[in-house]
Amino acid sequence: MTPSDANGTEGGKGEIQAASIIHEINQPLSSILSNAGAALRWLKRDHPDLAEVESSLRDIQKCAEHAAAMVRTLRNLPQP
Repeated sequence: MTPSDANGTEGGKGEIQAASIIHEINQPLSSILSNAGAALRWLKRDHPDLAEVESSLRDIQKCAEHAAAMVRTLRNLPQP
């Protein structure tokens, strides 16, 4: 019995793989949102801290590159 069968649903391994992929892509996207919010807060201060803004933007760039690499990898997987 697969984990999803134990929960009374159909799908099994494919659903678990899809959930794993979604989780892996969601992590860098969540980080991008968090860093964008931080950058905006740094900019809105009375004395904006541009070094912190730059750090947040570099983190956003790194996370976006990571997410894009995952999408490229998924596109290259053999189709059923």
